[in-house]
Amino acid sequence: MFRSFPAIGGTRAKGLTKISRVITLILMESEPYIQIAVLDNFFEAQLLESILKERSIPHHLRSYHDTAYDGLFQVQKGWGEIRGPQNRKAHILDLLEDIRKHNRSES
Repeated sequence: MFRSFPAIGGTRAKGLTKISRVITLILMESEPYIQIAVLDNFFEAQLLESILKERSIPHHLRSYHDTAYDGLFQVQKGWGEIRGPQNRKAHILDLLEDIRKHNRSES
């Protein structure tokens, strides 16, 4: 009916300590995301996202597409935006600049 639990130094306590360390690391890593740049088009967004995923850089893409206005805001404001932590802003902007330089050289 009742289960006994190991003492503080037992296996269960060690497992809980590991879990609490992981939770602490996640909370420390999760700083608020800021807008880093406005993206010009879908292809630029797709390429940047694949590079960021490959390098495990936290980010969020937000499209400005609105079905009610059939993409009207994308014509005025750009395709969307890339958001990420403040401490990764410079790195993400460098990657985006490299993508845009490469696209200009191909045109």
